[in-house]
Amino acid sequence: MATPLTELPPPALLRYPLATPAGHYRAVVTHGARVRHGDVIAVREASVGAKPAPVERLHAAASGRIEATPTALTLHPDGEQRRAPALTAPNLVERAREAGIVGLGGAGYPTHLKLRQALARGADALIVNAVECEAGVNADRELLLTCTDDVLRGIKALAEALSAPRVVLAVGAPLPAELPVEVRVAPGPYPAGWERALTQRLLGRTVPAGRFPTDVGVLVLNVATVFAIARAWHHGEPLTRRVVTVGTAEFWVCIGHPVAELPLPAGMYTVGGPVTGWLAAGDEAVRKDTRSVTPRPTVATNPCIRCGWCATACPQGLLPQELLRGVEAEHWEQVERLRLDECIECGACDLVCPSRLPLLAAFRHARGQRREAAQRARAADLARQRFDQRNARLVRRRDATRSRREARLEAPRSWAREGDAGSRHADARRSGTPDEPPPPTP
Repeated sequence: MATPLTELPPPALLRYPLATPAGHYRAVVTHGARVRHGDVIAVREASVGAKPAPVERLHAAASGRIEATPTALTLHPDGEQRRAPALTAPNLVERAREAGIVGLGGAGYPTHLKLRQALARGADALIVNAVECEAGVNADRELLLTCTDDVLRGIKALAEALSAPRVVLAVGAPLPAELPVEVRVAPGPYPAGWERALTQRLLGRTVPAGRFPTDVGVLVLNVATVFAIARAWHHGEPLTRRVVTVGTAEFWVCIGHPVAELPLPAGMYTVGGPVTGWLAAGDEAVRKDTRSVTPRPTVATNPCIRCGWCATACPQGLLPQELLRGVEAEHWEQVERLRLDECIECGACDLVCPSRLPLLAAFRHARGQRREAAQRARAADLARQRFDQRNARLVRRRDATRSRREARLEAPRSWAREGDAGSRHADARRSGTPDEPPPPTP
């Protein structure tokens, strides 16, 4: 049994930005509200049809008081550790949704949506991904070694929910002890932990471009995600903490912990991995998809020398140097032809670039801009559709009103009897033909 990991105590405040690369959160608590550990404080929504629907929940990692601004929620812990009631959803998919579990390997995709896709497509295999291919990042391996029982319970719950006959635990290096599950060591060129590469290498199933492992009957989940599922299913715990590589050691860290208050030397930090990470902002906080926080070395960049190493290293067969030129010039048609959307953001191009160009950062920025533009275009299309539908309703209502008016004019009056002289005179007036005046009333 490995030595248990140290848990960092809650800091003086926990910060939860509402705008993240994974999407925008909507606060469900007000300024000054008192919350318990595990209370829902924000939800992330996505368009389902014409209406936004919540796809992820964000839970408080401590009890305390909320300070709300338009851009972030700040939680001031009170030290009392009052806890919300345990989760009670009756099935694994709903429990994962209730717990706010997402892909903890870095993707951040809501796990309950991935489980629904796997069930709908009849997935018959489960791969638990514990392959860490970035040097110095050992959060997944340490979690597997120190919390083996919980990981195995999570694997069992998932296998039963999926009725999957095959479960594979993929690791980057041999484990010190045997486990009651099929363990496969999956070394390989970076990025060895990419889910498409694992699906091909371990099960021999090729995932077509633009598709996902669930489309070929395979569910791939990070080992930290499996652990979170076990805690939610067996203990009713929402996702409020995770294992993070901080410098050269691993700790349990509350989600929302400010990066500046982690036990690191002063300087700049890379969040999310030395290769795939990004430069920490001044108010950066640990998110659900934060695997590591490491000091960032100062590197000077030089002009591109057109060596082509980035194209050779790209697992998707893209042309990063040409993509960078298109992104910098904002030639979006060229960028689309060069398949920017197929970039998996592995950072292999950055790793081999002799000029130390920030290729990955440029691609992430461009993809974010394109996503925002697409969202604005979808919103404009929906507004235009609603406007056209309103105009169509007004036209239908006007036509119906005109038809009813004409029908009333054509219908015989209730006060005129059939064959009555007054009725004949009224009919003649409507038709425009002369007729004798009605006889005088005696």
